[in-house]
Amino acid sequence: MFDIHPPHHAASTWRDFFIHIATIVIGLLIAVGLEQIVEFFHHRHQAHQMRESLREESLENQEIAQTDIETLDGWVRDYRAQMDLLQAAPVKEGKVAVTLTPPQIRNGWFPLSDAAWLNVRDGGGLPLLPRDLAGNYWRVNYVVQEAILQGHDFFHTLYEVRSLQHIHGGVLIYTPEERTQLVSRMIQMDGELRNLRSTMGYFLMVNKLALNNEKVTPASFKQTRSESLPPLPWTFTPSLQEESPTASETPH
Repeated sequence: MFDIHPPHHAASTWRDFFIHIATIVIGLLIAVGLEQIVEFFHHRHQAHQMRESLREESLENQEIAQTDIETLDGWVRDYRAQMDLLQAAPVKEGKVAVTLTPPQIRNGWFPLSDAAWLNVRDGGGLPLLPRDLAGNYWRVNYVVQEAILQGHDFFHTLYEVRSLQHIHGGVLIYTPEERTQLVSRMIQMDGELRNLRSTMGYFLMVNKLALNNEKVTPASFKQTRSESLPPLPWTFTPSLQEESPTASETPH
């Protein structure tokens, strides 16, 4: 708000009138110019703070993703070993008795963070950032959201698997139908783990480009992909075939 004070005495000539108008105009221009300069440096400071917060979050997420990938690989190996034991266990008197190797104690699952991005987006800060930078972090956040959704699906299936594993209160004796149901859920979980692991690898590549201030394009992504994660350390061909009953179990 600008205060414009009336002159102490009325203009007696046209010259005095135009001098007074010119003084007002020049004063307004100076005031507006000073305000724009202050606003420019304020926005510049805001943009710097937002860039730093996005970079810090990306660096933290880079470490989280690498740790989570190691955890995912360990879970896959653990549960595939259980599937092998389940499918190899013989059926005796209509029951499947099996001793499952418990999963190893591993690092917990840490979700990726998007708090800094949400603060920038919802706080109206995107117009203050360079277009390429905003576009890069938009793509990074898109992958973060995909990983969060896939993580929800995986943990939902994991809880189903654990419930089926303890369907008889810790006594690992199943009917063939229960075993088939359990292995089926494990195979579903295996696929969800692979998808989540792939998404986390994709995140590492896109996030790396954003941290290096490189524009995320199909060409840059293809180049980064060749330098990305090592091949998957596990392969698996599931089988749900049940053993045919032995001669002693064949009904007469």
